[in-house]
Parts: sequence; structure tokens; C-alpha cells
Amino acid sequence: LPRGLKYVGDNAFWWDTNLAVVTFNADSCIEMCTGWQSDGHFYPVFIECNNITTIHIGENVKNIPDFAFSYTPALHDTLVIPDSVVFIGEYAFYSWVENNPPLITLVLGRSVRAIVNYAFPGYYGRVPRVISRNPIPPSLQLYTFRNMPDSSHATVPCGSLDAYRAKAYWNEFILEEDCTTGIDEAEVVDDPVHLYTLAGA
Repeated sequence: LPRGLKYVGDNAFWWDTNLAVVTFNADSCIEMCTGWQSDGHFYPVFIECNNITTIHIGENVKNIPDFAFSYTPALHDTLVIPDSVVFIGEYAFYSWVENNPPLITLVLGRSVRAIVNYAFPGYYGRVPRVISRNPIPPSLQLYTFRNMPDSSHATVPCGSLDAYRAKAYWNEFILEEDCTTGIDEAEVVDDPVHLYTLAGA
């Protein structure tokens, strides 16, 4: 998906089981699926693309649009949001595989400022741990992490623990700060254009 692309329509790649790798350089994209329809459903771009293994996010991408990667296959181990990203839209990564989902770690880049409702599915323990690399707590909404389990942990930068404790919805995590050498680089993809690797990659 190239730079300059502004719109991707409903079900654009529906059931494309040959699709394995997505490169998202569309730093001007404002819409991926038109949203909720009169029948009470929405129709994500990559729905039923069950063989996607890798998504690359370009280093100039600042906004991840609503519904962008919802209903792609289950994530595995770690999901890294690059430092370039400022905003993560509604349902952006909603509803990974519901049955026996893998435990994953979510790493939020240093520039993330806002994450809106249903961006990440928290139910069934799908996001048991969050690492935020931004010393200023990104704003969350009530259902940013839908049905987040009580045991979810969040690691924040050294010196920012009080700020996160005072920030709405962050205080629902078990918070700890990293005052060693920063976020463990072993957990973060070295190439900043990699967003995540999915199960089977």
C-alpha cells in the first residue's frame, strides 16, 4: 500500500488466502473500510486473509486508521508500534483469533499520543503485557483494551510511573517502570518499519 494512497474500500482483500505480507507505507491514508453499516456490521480490508504472516509499517506513517488491520490472523509474541506512529484508530487491531489466542506483548512507540476504543482486544488475555516507550502517557478510552484481564501488566519509562498512575485507564494496569537500560531491545524489532510478525512467520 503505497505513499499517497488515501482510501481502501470495504472487503478490499476479502478472503485472499494467497496474501502473506502487507507493506503499509500509506502515510496519507485516512480510511480503511467505511465503518459500521446499516446491517450492524463493518467490513474490514483484510477480513479472512488468514495467511498473512507479516505487516510492515513505513517509517513515515503517523496514523493507523480505524479498522486498519482488524480481523487479521492471530498475533504471536510481540506487536511493535513504531516510534513514528502518533494515533491508533478505532478497531485498528480488533478481534484476533478468539479461540486459544497466543499471549502477546504490545510495545507502544515513543510518539503514541492517543489510542481510541476497541483498538486492541484485551479479552481472553490477548494483551497481557504492554510496554510504553513514551514518558507521557498516551490517552486511552474506556474500551481501548476491550475486557482487559485484571492481571495485565504495563511497563513504563523510568520516572513516569506517577504520571501513568494518574492517567485514566492506565491505572487499571499493574504498573511498573523500567529504570535499567530502558526497554529491553531484545523485545523490539530492530528495523523500525516492522510492525509485527504473526503466528507462523
